[in-house]
Amino acid sequence: MNLKVLTQKHSCGGCTVCCHVMGLQDLGKPFYARCEHVIAQGCGIYTTRPKSCQDFVCSWAAGLIGDAETWRPDRSGLLFFLRRFSDGLWLEIYESAPGAAADIQRVDYLIQRIVSRVEKTERVAGTRLHHYGDKIGLGFVADADKYPQGAEVSSKMNRYDSLNREGTRQVFREAHE
Repeated sequence: MNLKVLTQKHSCGGCTVCCHVMGLQDLGKPFYARCEHVIAQGCGIYTTRPKSCQDFVCSWAAGLIGDAETWRPDRSGLLFFLRRFSDGLWLEIYESAPGAAADIQRVDYLIQRIVSRVEKTERVAGTRLHHYGDKIGLGFVADADKYPQGAEVSSKMNRYDSLNREGTRQVFREAHE
């Protein structure tokens, strides 16, 4: 499995969670804001969508969680995907429904399903869990006309797990700033 470009195993079907949750610099869209291009059938600009949208494949669509439709982001309330940072590969988790990550044993179970498959090829440095509705620091200026209040940053504390070289977990909390 080449994790630099995940391939899509499952069709998104009617799921548009990434269009509601993910921040997108190309469109000036902040995190947790419905993309202006979402229509009843999915993406209204699907054939001309930005490259970052074309390249995005969540862990469910890549088949890393399993084949059950219940793990699809719009049904589970959780969006998992892999993101490469300078310190390695991280598993990002976004709640797409309020309280979906409240059952931390369920979240840990899904994390382990993904990590066990990914680590056959590449080590996962850690996980980041973002709660529904967080105003996340963007690293770019949100389009204030299309997405009012998009530049606000939450002071809510979120859970981050870091896996050190010995394989033990360090759980800490950090605010979006």
